[in-house]
Amino acid sequence: ASSGLQIGAGGNSGATIPDSVSLSMTAAFTLAARFTTTAGGTLIVKRKAANWNSPYCDYLMRLDGTNGYLQGAAGDAGQTGTGTTQLYDGTEHVGVVTWDGTTLKGYADGVEEFSTTPVAVTVGDSSQPVEIGFNLYAAEDLPSGAEVAAVKIFDTCLTAAEVAALSI
Repeated sequence: ASSGLQIGAGGNSGATIPDSVSLSMTAAFTLAARFTTTAGGTLIVKRKAANWNSPYCDYLMRLDGTNGYLQGAAGDAGQTGTGTTQLYDGTEHVGVVTWDGTTLKGYADGVEEFSTTPVAVTVGDSSQPVEIGFNLYAAEDLPSGAEVAAVKIFDTCLTAAEVAALSI
């Protein structure tokens, strides 16, 4: 099993983790978080790409602002995947986004929500910080009613079985 960097962020404010070599995952990654929200547009975890211009990022997990669906992104091409289950229902959920160097997958509460193969994606070492729990549409606190309770970041791509067994 892989070991992950675990970070807890509660309440209505986000956290920023300074750049570190351990956060530069150019071959594979898994982002996992336990969260509750009643508002779309919740940024769960993100690391901007070197030439940041939304939606480009090294990696990202969020809830979209329209439907509250889980979204994931990998690389400088802004390749994203979007789930189909509304997650801004006020109950606790576990979201997971994995990338194995080729395929980006998203899971909500252990169930696969999307699988997409990015085209010409480069996940680089951007030297940007990792942001956890901010409002996606403004550089401010989480939307009212949102909480990111725990985050794990892995430098490997967890399998579907490992995702299902993941405890956050």
